[in-house]
Amino acid sequence: MVAEQIEPVRSSFPENYTTTALPEIMANISPQLPPLVRGRGLTVWDAVGNEYLDLCGQTLNMALGHAHPQVLADLSDQLGRIWFTSSKFGSEPFAELCRRLVALTPDGLDTVNLKQCDAADAVETAMKLSRLHTRREAILCVRGGWHGETIATVGMNHQHRYPLVGEVGPIRYSEDNTLESLAVAAYSNPDVAAVIVDPIGVSNGLFRPETIRAGLRSLRAACDHTGSLLIFDESQTYGYLGEGLFATCLYGVTPDLLCLGKALGAGLPLAATMCSQELRSLIIYGEAEFTHGGQALPARAGLSGLEFLVANQQTITDNMRAFQDAMGGVARQCPFLDLRISGFFAAFRPPEQVAPDWIECAVRRGLERGLLLRNNHSIAVLVKPAVIIDGATSTAVGRRLSALFRDVEDEMGTRSVTAAPVVIATSGLDLAHRQPAWAESLRALVPTASIRRREPAEMAALAGALKSIGVKCQLTSSSDQLKQASLATFLRQIDDDAEGREVANTIILHHQRWIEMAHDHGLVLGDRTAHTAAFNRSGVVLCELGWALEGDGELAAFEEALAIADLTSLIAAPSVRDDLQRRLVPAYLRRVGKPGRPMIERLLSRPDDQRG
Repeated sequence: MVAEQIEPVRSSFPENYTTTALPEIMANISPQLPPLVRGRGLTVWDAVGNEYLDLCGQTLNMALGHAHPQVLADLSDQLGRIWFTSSKFGSEPFAELCRRLVALTPDGLDTVNLKQCDAADAVETAMKLSRLHTRREAILCVRGGWHGETIATVGMNHQHRYPLVGEVGPIRYSEDNTLESLAVAAYSNPDVAAVIVDPIGVSNGLFRPETIRAGLRSLRAACDHTGSLLIFDESQTYGYLGEGLFATCLYGVTPDLLCLGKALGAGLPLAATMCSQELRSLIIYGEAEFTHGGQALPARAGLSGLEFLVANQQTITDNMRAFQDAMGGVARQCPFLDLRISGFFAAFRPPEQVAPDWIECAVRRGLERGLLLRNNHSIAVLVKPAVIIDGATSTAVGRRLSALFRDVEDEMGTRSVTAAPVVIATSGLDLAHRQPAWAESLRALVPTASIRRREPAEMAALAGALKSIGVKCQLTSSSDQLKQASLATFLRQIDDDAEGREVANTIILHHQRWIEMAHDHGLVLGDRTAHTAAFNRSGVVLCELGWALEGDGELAAFEEALAIADLTSLIAAPSVRDDLQRRLVPAYLRRVGKPGRPMIERLLSRPDDQRG
């Protein structure tokens, strides 16, 4: 299959995320914008000359802004000395930064592992220490939190709870995304090794500031009661709180373990795990010292950044207060948004019903106006500038944001959204009468099952539940759009070449992932065929939730088998089809066990008129 063959059917959708100008780069990290080539302070420039005000610190790493003069001078000096050493030797910046971190944290955080590159390394080290110390395995997280993207840490975000990608040991979650809920869960899960939380909830769109101190104290009390360890993941907060380097100092609650990353290295890869002397020797050599972790260059950058933050505490606090005043002004100008603010973090939250589209539009329009803003997990527009932002700049930013948000409100709207009708995408079936072609197979394989149409409100509720666990779906595509971009449209064009294999592999494995995630959360979807999902800029998106399966039988097993059989059968290239079935069928049988064999065998052998 060549690009020209699939371009016509993609014309009504944005370019797919797997189709980029840089196919040699994996799709999830392929750049969508011109590369940045220079940065100074709060300003960055791209390769085509556009200038932006960086209000997100890139990925929250640039607490001191870009090309900070003190950091540049210290790095230049270190470059002339030594760059890399083994763990046996270490370096002077490494040892000095370890000493300074311990000196600045509360009593009880007396030792540090700085031989790490990324905050996920730090979190995994904290998990290892917690399990060794408590002799327990499970980790408890706040729903909606974020702690990294390794196989162990990505599963801590319930939206990415997919065992094949992120599951190493049991992970549990609070009932909702609040500190209060996490404290309740900590009391009711006395067998967990540790409770982990970002103290201000950056990835949750910020916890309500007035609740943080009491919530952290409740967590501390719960962990003291159960013997679980308390982990603060401060990889996002370090340096950004104005009145203190660490949340543990600001709120007066000391965890058992403290994880640092992102801004710790002033833009270079560096992370740390801090703990008590009691835990210092539990990990042995070969379990938590990463080759490039804590090397001389990032340690020198981290030391330089730390000294700047300490020496300029009052100025940074004044900057923070001016920033908060300016953001409060934006909130008054834009009363349709809820503002939550902690330190240099300002999260503007539109109503939940419109949040994903509204936030995406605001970030896109901000980019067009030279403002780099952060889409905070489709919860809020996050504004988080470097701590060097002065009062005049904060005031100017406030004016620009107020104008931006009012214009987005005029374009998107938030106030009348609840009255808008739900538009249901269909794949051309007679929704009132004719059941789908696979209904006969369902009756034969699951005699107790039945099929019915869902009401629009029921479909909207299911879509909301799916989105809450990270499954991509939408109910507002027209039937013409769905027909043009349905999985069936693409799969019928697959040839046995590099592009064809990539598209087939992506479509079918992503589709199966969404179904399995839904089933793992107790949600049975219904009509899951190649005609009821689309392939667009977001990847695979489930587009029709109209048919409900009900009964006491193996409905989830039937649904997974139906998807495998229906999607793979559309691929004309035997080698591509057979390869996918060789991987999918055994994995399916491992998931569902003995009842799945007659289902997959019957569905794979159906005649064409019983498909789709």
